[in-house]
Formats: sequence, structure tokens, C-alpha cells
Amino acid sequence: MVADRSPTFDFILGALIGVYGNLLVYYIELASLPPVLDWVSSIYSTIVLLTIGIFVLYVVTSYLQVYSSNLFWIFHSLLMLLTFYMQFLFFIKKESIFISNIYYWIILNLFLGMIIITEYFGSGKYHKYLEKNRWKGKLKIGILNDLGWDLNNPETYAWTDISPENWRDHLSHFKNIEVSLITSNERFSEYAAIINPYGGVYPEKDIKQLTSLNKIISYVRNGGYFLNVADIPSYWAYSLDLKRKIDNTNPIYDPTTLQPLRPFSETPLIKTLGLSVINLDINPKQNNFNQLYTIYSKRASFFVRNMNPLIPTSFIGLTAQYEISSLFSIDFGEGAFIFSLIWINDELHHEREKIFIKKLLSAFLIKICTNRKETIS
Repeated sequence: MVADRSPTFDFILGALIGVYGNLLVYYIELASLPPVLDWVSSIYSTIVLLTIGIFVLYVVTSYLQVYSSNLFWIFHSLLMLLTFYMQFLFFIKKESIFISNIYYWIILNLFLGMIIITEYFGSGKYHKYLEKNRWKGKLKIGILNDLGWDLNNPETYAWTDISPENWRDHLSHFKNIEVSLITSNERFSEYAAIINPYGGVYPEKDIKQLTSLNKIISYVRNGGYFLNVADIPSYWAYSLDLKRKIDNTNPIYDPTTLQPLRPFSETPLIKTLGLSVINLDINPKQNNFNQLYTIYSKRASFFVRNMNPLIPTSFIGLTAQYEISSLFSIDFGEGAFIFSLIWINDELHHEREKIFIKKLLSAFLIKICTNRKETIS
């Protein structure tokens, strides 16, 4: 595939054509063979022009097929074209490029250095380096903190009353763990796990394009772990521009009443993962997975094959029994999402139950990340 080919290869190929052509012309000049020089000049000029044409065709097709959203490739192509143009420009002036035009070689090397730098950062090598090294040393966990914390502002959270700072202080007690409060604008690739402490709300930079959510999805696909601490993940998107939360679930209109219905299956992240989430009117107790605490949930997802329940599943249905879970992980790409649909606020649970849920989620997250670290190392 085109994507597997490195832009550095294209630069080296073009540079070699130019350098060897210049050397050939230089040695012919030393031999004082003007007629041959003119003949070589025509061939060399043709080679340069053909090379430019082939390269432009390659870049255009690569850009259209694979890199339609990557400005790095535009920058790379411009540098290449400038390099070829300089070679051609200096050559047709019939100057001794190899000796007298020291500025040509200086600028050419500057271009080479710029392309190597953009290749390293732009093509994802630095990103891959961070992804590989996040499993070395202490595990780094990032807690989203774009919205701060104010219980008097319900726009910034849903069905949780545990602040980002509270999560940070709790996780900091684990050994070999480094916890930071971060924003959605920061680079995720250096973190083993990202936590959204706002429950059914998450910070979104672009409501139309869902830039922040797509960044989270890409992060998990590339080996990260994302924990949503309560309720339906991504149901509400808090617009960092509008300073309020937006219902992020596409409506389906009732043909008789024309009233909008917003099923959880249309919530972006639930839809991406192919889950079926339902309301539980009877608030079933979560199967006594710990007899000291009574944990209830108003939401649950039907069991699917790539789901890993973190507590014993429950069953619903009269004529048929359907397996459901309210606390689970979902494998996705090279990483996983960890969802707790359980509310951790005063509506269903006392303080001791909320502390227990927080400890439970933290322990699961640390265990999953530690197991991944041991597997990689």
C-alpha cells in the first residue's frame, strides 16, 4: 500500500538523481568537452523534469488515497519540489554546482534536515515512540480536567459527584503510578490510560466534527485505555466554545407525535462500539459481587463477544434470559474502553458505596494496565 512507503525514500531517490547528475556534469566540465556537456545537459534536464513529474503524480495519488487530512505530506511535497527546482535552476545557469555553489549545498542540506524532522514528527514515528515508551517506568494516567469541577454547574457532569482532583488523589496512592490532570488538547499517546471523571459528559472541542471524541477513539485504537467513570459515555458533549453541554445523541422522531427520541444506540461512542444499552427501571442489584456493599444500576448493556464483564453479569427477561452488565471493558483495536454505567452519586448510593465503586474502578484500571505492561515487557 502507498501508506507503507516512507517519504524519506522519495527524497533520497530525488536527491541522488540530482547529486550524481551534478557530479557527472562537473567531471565532464573538467574534461573540457563542451559538445558532450551540452548533450548531457539536455538529458539531465529531461531526467530532472521527468522526475519532478513522477514525484508530483506520486504525491497527488498518495494524498488522495491515504493522506487526505495530513498537512505533513503537503509540506513534504513542497520541500521536494523546491529541491528539484534548485537543482534545475543552478544547472541551466551552467555553473560548477559541486564546487562554486556552496550555498546550493547548504540549502539542500537544510531541506534534507527539515524533511528528516518532519518525517520523524509528521509521519508518526515520534508518536509511535511515545506509545512504546508509555509502558516503561511508572504508568502514567491522565485525568481530563477541561471543565474543572463545580457541583453547582450541572452542565459539566452527569451522574457522578467525584471530582477530578478526588480521582487524582486516590490513584496517587498506588505504587508506580504517576497521575496528572490534563486537557483534551494535550497529547494522549504518552499515557497508559485516560480517565473521564465527568460521567455522561465529556469535553468536546468541535461539536460538529467531534474532534475530541475521535481523538479518544484513535488513542484507544492505538493501544490506550479509556475509563468513563459513570453513566452513558459521550451522551453529552460539553462544548468548550458554547460553555454548555449538548445532547450528543442523534434524535429519532416519532412519526405520530413528532417528538424526538434519543435511544442510547445512537450515542456516538455506543454506536461506534456496537453496544445496546438500556434503562433498567427496577434498578437491579449487581449480583452481590461484594456482600458488604449494595450496588444498583439504572443502565446496562447487553453482553457482546468482545465484552469483558468486570463484575458478575445479571439476567433480565421473562420468556428468555438476556445477559447484561453495567461494569465492563470492551476491546477495541490495540486497547480497550472501560465503562461503568453505574451512577456514583447520592441518588442511588451512600458515601461508603461511592468510595467502594471508586476503589473498584481504580483497581480494575491499574490491573489491566499492569497486565499490558508485563505483556509488552
